[in-house]
Amino acid sequence: MKITMRQLKQLIKEELDALSELGPATGHEEGTDPLKALQEVSAGLAEVADIMEKAPSHTTPGEYSGFIRSTSEEIQDIINEIDTEAGRNPGGSVGE
Repeated sequence: MKITMRQLKQLIKEELDALSELGPATGHEEGTDPLKALQEVSAGLAEVADIMEKAPSHTTPGEYSGFIRSTSEEIQDIINEIDTEAGRNPGGSVGE
């Protein structure tokens, strides 16, 4: 299949636009209420799910994996914050 330079530029623009819709890097400011942070993460995942659903068939899963991985890490950070506030060690054990 031949593709013109104009078509290639258009494809690249569409892909960059789709990726920019994913928003900035994940993470929340220290001191943010953990439940509020979880709500923001949840909204971000829903937004990405919508983008993925509408993505063209040639879009690879790898284009979304970085966002999903960093979101997973953010969720774990929030869980650790909740554990710390509750006096638990990460993973849920109490005490030292």
